[in-house]
Amino acid sequence: MQTLSGITGYPTLIAVFAVLFGLVFGSFASVLTVRIPAGKSIVYPDSACPKCGRWLPPWENVPLLSYLLLRGRCRGCGERIGLFYPLMEIGTAALYVLAVYAGGLTPVGLAYSGFAVITLPLLIIDLRHRRLPNVLTLAGFSWAILCAVIAAVLAQDAAGLLTPVLSAAGCAAFFLLLNIVSRGGMGLGDVKLAGVIGATLGMVHWQLAAFGIMCGFLAGGISSIWLLLTRRVKFGNTIPFGPYMLLGAWLAITLGSEAAISVLRLWYL
Repeated sequence: MQTLSGITGYPTLIAVFAVLFGLVFGSFASVLTVRIPAGKSIVYPDSACPKCGRWLPPWENVPLLSYLLLRGRCRGCGERIGLFYPLMEIGTAALYVLAVYAGGLTPVGLAYSGFAVITLPLLIIDLRHRRLPNVLTLAGFSWAILCAVIAAVLAQDAAGLLTPVLSAAGCAAFFLLLNIVSRGGMGLGDVKLAGVIGATLGMVHWQLAAFGIMCGFLAGGISSIWLLLTRRVKFGNTIPFGPYMLLGAWLAITLGSEAAISVLRLWYL
């Protein structure tokens, strides 16, 4: 994996910028999570207090810092601001840092960073509303393909674009087959998310994408057994699978392609 020499020699500086960018995009991610299920625009109107409707000026919209300075309350009416917003910002920042360190300052790191922005919105929306919005999955797929094109141009290797495209197609086709076999038990939103994961992780290697999908099924299986044993769900009930797919993808990103190839070799044996 290529990196930008002269910059990667300052890991602390890179981490600081990754956190700052992550907090900013985390604030945007909270907007996506709240407004998309409600069918509202993500750019208009400007942020306002949900109780008194007071418009929030820019200095009250600084990610995390404004929340701390305002002590978690609206400056106008004093209504408490939920922890949802700072936690979204912190969570996205953590994923952003992981994306940068796993992918480096490369098109791969850029693809991972975009995936970090949509991860928590997809996870929370699926848990709350049992759906994975097309606008998020389409944005994630488009961003991954754009990063793959950039990588192919920089490497002067057009054939390098085939791996993420074929990985996306393979993952999506596998989940589409599951959708058909399960008669809708596996949703079409999961099919589209599989394409996003395939395109994003496939920039490194198709085996990393396959490993991410495998980790998702493992996490989903373990969780389902626990939910059944604790009687939180009954046999035959459906549970949202998107969160497990996202967890599996990030586990694969964290462990890297070498671990993925080693595990898959053991699986084949």
